[in-house]
Amino acid sequence: MKQIVFFMFLLPVLAFGQVKKIAKSKTKTVSTATPIETIGADEYIIYGDVTGFPDGSTVAILNGQSGAPEVEATVTKNKFTLKGKITAPDFKILSFNKQQPYITLFLDNSIVHFKGNQSTIAQATVTGSPSNKDFQEYS
Repeated sequence: MKQIVFFMFLLPVLAFGQVKKIAKSKTKTVSTATPIETIGADEYIIYGDVTGFPDGSTVAILNGQSGAPEVEATVTKNKFTLKGKITAPDFKILSFNKQQPYITLFLDNSIVHFKGNQSTIAQATVTGSPSNKDFQEYS
């Protein structure tokens, strides 16, 4: 009985004695990496890089069900930026100058990069959105 009590007291001492303490470094680590752009958890940003569209061309995100415009921007020096908020991932349509062809996106709150040319806009690349990536893989 005395041996059991002795081991009950000795076991925690032996167990905690196995923990190795890590010495703190006195040198400071400086990061040289470029900062990652962050956005709010409830918004999306689409950065577009398009060629062939004149400055002032309109770019719009349309509601996937009603076709009503939700967000609009203009092309300036072959670039555009669309910002908005969405409560849940949903189908959206990207239109240029309110004309076909339209680009279907499965948009969520993330940073999205769009790259295309006016003559082949239907084959434009859309990257950055996990939901849209899954949509492209399964469609």
